[in-house]
Amino acid sequence: MDVVKFVCTKDDFKGEADVRVQLFDAFKNYDLLNEFFGKHDKKLMEDKATYFDGYDFQAWNDYVIIENGEIISRAGIWKVNGTEWEVAGVSTLPEYRKQGYGEAVVQSCIAKILESGKTATCTTKTTNTAMINTALKAGFKIVK
Repeated sequence: MDVVKFVCTKDDFKGEADVRVQLFDAFKNYDLLNEFFGKHDKKLMEDKATYFDGYDFQAWNDYVIIENGEIISRAGIWKVNGTEWEVAGVSTLPEYRKQGYGEAVVQSCIAKILESGKTATCTTKTTNTAMINTALKAGFKIVK
């Protein structure tokens, strides 16, 4: 699988956290997250116990934008190691795409990562042009 790798350091980042983006407790609010994925992927996730079986709550944080009681955009921070944390799982409901929501959650995740003194990374398939464009707009640079 061909992938594009991105990195963003404090020196490179020109964006900022978006006030609409909030830390999201996926365990506590599983039904809301499941509803989001059901609308996005046209399928529901596993039941709560199965979804969180083996889930490392210390290594993953969800960030979302909620409007009218529903998640419309989401991204996560995966704490890969002691120096790099990855922006992952970026998704926006189809009817909200191309309106800056994906960029907002990605920039907010980058800001959180950099505030923690880590380097922000991101990896996506070379065919995922939407994510490539979002990553570049949000402040990532492609790693050669």
